[in-house]
Amino acid sequence: MNYAALRSESLTGPRAAECAPYVILPTDPKVSGAVAAQQDAAIAAILNESHPTELAYRPVSVADAMIWAASGPMAGIAAAAANPAHPAHASCLVVQLLFQGDPKQPIEFGKPEVRAMFDGWLAAGVIDADQHAELIEIASRTASYAEAVGLAAVTGADVSNALRGGTGVEVPNR
Repeated sequence: MNYAALRSESLTGPRAAECAPYVILPTDPKVSGAVAAQQDAAIAAILNESHPTELAYRPVSVADAMIWAASGPMAGIAAAAANPAHPAHASCLVVQLLFQGDPKQPIEFGKPEVRAMFDGWLAAGVIDADQHAELIEIASRTASYAEAVGLAAVTGADVSNALRGGTGVEVPNR
């Protein structure tokens, strides 16, 4: 966990106003560990909420990508792979090789360069807008706010470490 980023998001990020009533800093009056744990858990819950406008990407198995390709895109992939002059030639060859391998192998849509490759296919005419949208739908899911800003799922213990450095049972309160 990136505690500096979590601290920043909790105190000054877009959800800071929602987190503010629960923030406990070292300079605040002392509260029990149980109260601090409840407050920290509340901040974690706020940051872990799902927000339909914020997407995260998940790995898509080669098998699922093959099913998508079989619905139409495979013709464009094969044509681009067979044409060395095509701008998407190399990436289409790579995908064809993936299709010949382990069907459980993931295609990591969480990596921006992987999504950029498929965006390039759209721009180069390998796939159309509907096929691209279908692929992105397969690879995306609603993200938590924490995921959308690059954090992992946040726990109360993470919040404690981020805000107070894990100072123990007796912690300051607001």
